[in-house]
Amino acid sequence: MIKKMDSSNDKNKLKDIEILLPDGEIGYLTKGTKIENIQVIAGKGRDRKIDIIDILMDKFKGDPLEWQKKKGFGYIDYGGESFKVELHWYEEPSIGKVYCKIKTDEGGNWFYEN
Repeated sequence: MIKKMDSSNDKNKLKDIEILLPDGEIGYLTKGTKIENIQVIAGKGRDRKIDIIDILMDKFKGDPLEWQKKKGFGYIDYGGESFKVELHWYEEPSIGKVYCKIKTDEGGNWFYEN
C-alpha cells in the first residue's frame, strides 16, 4: 500500500515520497524534485468526479467535496539515474497527498525527454 505523501514546507516540493511505478514496484522522487505544471483533473473545481472517492473517504476521511485528483511533472530515481515523469495523485487539504503513481504514455513509456 502506498503511504501518504510527506510534504515539506513548499507544497509542490515533496520528500521521501513512495511512488507506484508501472511495473508495480515502489520508487522515489529525486532529491530536491519540485512538482511542476500541476493541474487539477478531477474533483473540486472540475466537472469530472473522482472515481475512487468512496475508497479515499473510507481510508483517509476528510471532506468529500474537497478531494482533488491532480497531475504534474517531476523526477524519479530509477536504475541509478533521474528521469522526468508524469505523476498523478489525490489530495485533500486536511489530509495531504496520497496514492502517487507514474502515468505512462499511450505507448506504455514511463519517462519523458528531459
